[in-house]
Amino acid sequence: MTFTPHIFGSALVALAVLAGAAPAEERTGEQIYKQMCARCHGAKGEGAKNYPLPLTGDKSLPQLTGVIARTMPEGEPEALDAEGGKRVAAFIYDSFYSPDAQAKRNPPRVELSRLTVKQYRNSVADVIGSFRGAPKVEEKQGLRGEYFNSRGFQGNKRVIDRTDAEVKFDFGKAGPDPDKPETFDPNTFCIRWEGSVWAPDTGVYEFVVRTDHALRLWVNENRKPVIDAWVKSGDNTEFKASLFLLAGRAYPIRLEFSKAKQGVDDSNKTPKPPVKPAFVSLNWKRPNRAIEVIPARNLTPQKFPEVYVVEAPFPPDDRSLGWERGTTVSKEWDAAATEGALETAAYVVARLPELSGAAANATAADRLPKVKAFCRTFAERAFRRPLTAAETALFIDRPFEGTPDIDLAVKRFVLLVLKSPRFLYPDAGTAPEPYATATRLSFALWDAPPDKELLAAAAAGKLGTRDEVAKQAERMLSDPRARAKLREFLIVWLKLDQAKELSKDAKRFPGFDAELANDLRTSLELLLDEVVWSASSDFRQLLLAD
Repeated sequence: MTFTPHIFGSALVALAVLAGAAPAEERTGEQIYKQMCARCHGAKGEGAKNYPLPLTGDKSLPQLTGVIARTMPEGEPEALDAEGGKRVAAFIYDSFYSPDAQAKRNPPRVELSRLTVKQYRNSVADVIGSFRGAPKVEEKQGLRGEYFNSRGFQGNKRVIDRTDAEVKFDFGKAGPDPDKPETFDPNTFCIRWEGSVWAPDTGVYEFVVRTDHALRLWVNENRKPVIDAWVKSGDNTEFKASLFLLAGRAYPIRLEFSKAKQGVDDSNKTPKPPVKPAFVSLNWKRPNRAIEVIPARNLTPQKFPEVYVVEAPFPPDDRSLGWERGTTVSKEWDAAATEGALETAAYVVARLPELSGAAANATAADRLPKVKAFCRTFAERAFRRPLTAAETALFIDRPFEGTPDIDLAVKRFVLLVLKSPRFLYPDAGTAPEPYATATRLSFALWDAPPDKELLAAAAAGKLGTRDEVAKQAERMLSDPRARAKLREFLIVWLKLDQAKELSKDAKRFPGFDAELANDLRTSLELLLDEVVWSASSDFRQLLLAD
């Protein structure tokens, strides 16, 4: 507020009355204020009944001193000598008037943002995935297809090894190679398609395989198929399985198809049994979309490792401003974070030999050192910075104290790390500035924690200039996670995330159905990708395109 003559009012009138009791220069500014000002303006300048406004403002100390010298006490400025006015002005300024004094008296409340649900899942996926590695992304599309002229997948029976853009085949009563019909027995052959599938969105995907013969499908799981109809019975020709996937990541996929009479070997029979038709297609239903054949652009023959995805259900994040924010910490969110930590601990222990490199044999001499080294790296990647000595004792040493059971100790460790504020709140703690920069950059571009290269740059002190940060940002933009996040941003900008379904009057638009709506949405997404990532990229097209 701005000082005006009436602010000090009768308080300084009283000062003038009492001025004769003792010289002003013999008292401090605080004494003068307490004796003559506090009863009207409050002991700490907060205001009182007669003068409720607090003594705060933006004037400098010389300016404030001048106001007091010219106007105080109100109507009798000569009652307070210049030296006494300077002292009381200095006290008022330093104690509660100036912005710095106000900041000291009323320090701002520090509010931390937690990880959003998407950031939480991405963080856990990346921490575990960092122990598996991944091939360099190549511009390859489709799946590797191996065609065998047999019931099983014997190597000496493989006839064709090629890349198929997508899996959508109607073989009819012929074999897979109509140009060379003698190559395959049309009654008995099998095919294996293998590679990875890119998820463009975060959410639940429904994988749908349509065939009239035997099949098995693995998605993001190499141990157990998500669809197993290898021993086929009945007339069902459509098989489904649902999985939750994170955007911008490749998940291993394998589809095995077999055309043969189940349980009977007809290869030596004469005459041959009549040929039955065969078809197979690999489809999916993306979140809030229609079923479609998985397109080549979402398939790659490269084999990527399994991605761990936390399945625990979380309450939705706040989107009142249009984008997800981790501003609410509810009992439901805390319970979900606990469930996610328990789920992750069980997963890590089940795959501990793979992730840590330690033998499963409990008596192996090097098992404990390797497991503890794994835990240290896990914690540093989860916290997005190196551990201090105190943190090493708390997170690495303590879980292993008092128990010979290494698996139990690892469970304790994972729970301790994933429930720590150091993991859940990116701004918590006192991370060195290079690591704080790395964290802000990675969550801005990926909704995920820093990768090994970014952490290495932070460790080397190479994130201190604009050019160094720009160099890392340019590298990170080539990652599929950056593309997925930018597409999501544009979808939110266009408010398409609010339109879950699109329908029209069937009489006025008889050709409009779910498949057409799906194609329109795909067309828009391809346009956005073209505008942003093509050689002729120009953001103005987002505003000028038809």
